[in-house]
Amino acid sequence: MEGHESPLWIARPLEALLGLLLPSRGQRLDGARHGPWVRSLPGGRKLSEFEYERGLRHGRATRWYLDGRKRYVGHYVRGKKTGEWFYFRRDGKLDGARTGQYENGLRFAALKGFNDWNA
Repeated sequence: MEGHESPLWIARPLEALLGLLLPSRGQRLDGARHGPWVRSLPGGRKLSEFEYERGLRHGRATRWYLDGRKRYVGHYVRGKKTGEWFYFRRDGKLDGARTGQYENGLRFAALKGFNDWNA
């Protein structure tokens, strides 16, 4: 952008650093993550929320950008992406290159008709 510097040069490293400094919190069963695990900013705004079953991601997965917009939402089954996954760019628009139907962790089909999904 002419006359404006993109904030991405600082946002990506800052988000990575926060991921290291702000641990996820949740319950354990026999030492393994089990149930919902959440990573939040000090003010309480969520950065990520994943469900686990005996140490594997299993269930709903949601991640947010620092500004509170969704980054992605989907489901895991025994540690692998499965079903519909929705990815969003920083501007809030759907990322059609990554959004799609997943099976065993791999994207095998794009989703049609979801131009403004942002629930």
